[in-house]
Amino acid sequence: MQALGAKSGFIVAPILVAVIIGAALVGVLALTTGDQSSGGNETNRTLATNIIGQGSNLSTVMQRAVASGLDPDEITFNEPPSLSTDFYAIARLEGPSPLGSAMSHGYAGNNRWQYTRGVRITGVGQSATQPEIAAVVVGLKLGVCRHINFVLYGMDIDDPDNPYDGGAATAADWQAGFIEGAATINLTGVAALENRREGCVRTSDGVNVFYRVIAEQ
Repeated sequence: MQALGAKSGFIVAPILVAVIIGAALVGVLALTTGDQSSGGNETNRTLATNIIGQGSNLSTVMQRAVASGLDPDEITFNEPPSLSTDFYAIARLEGPSPLGSAMSHGYAGNNRWQYTRGVRITGVGQSATQPEIAAVVVGLKLGVCRHINFVLYGMDIDDPDNPYDGGAATAADWQAGFIEGAATINLTGVAALENRREGCVRTSDGVNVFYRVIAEQ
């Protein structure tokens, strides 16, 4: 019986060691997962901050162009730039903007700022009928989009309402830009965007879009 007890003891010891090692590994994995999640958030926050900064710079460029005597209605948005009144040339955006890692699958090749002369937002602009000119990025990753709203407005990155509702507009509406007859993107029905000249929204077909109003009508 004593021999049997000794053998049982030798069996129990390895089990205890295995449990301890297993617990330690779980702890290590938890820490590693946490670090990766934190790192992902940090990356998204950095990308979000960069995009917000670029949008601010584009707004400044437009303000300077208007101050120099150019009428916003006369400024073109051709790519590649071809005219002295072309915004790409004015802003010297002749190379791809560093947006690639911020773009979601299917939009990786769309790593350039685009422009639309058709955004209406409650409280933005002087005219009740004339839409605003906006610089936009269509196809952002969800994490980047959520962090943009977090950086701008302190919106929780896990908030189910983040990104903001973009109304009835589709991704194609945002990309239509300066096509004659393109639909106006009407955000006046989105109360959360009132007086907000920039933000990240989700289109009606599920695409994340950052907009920055660069000229008000």
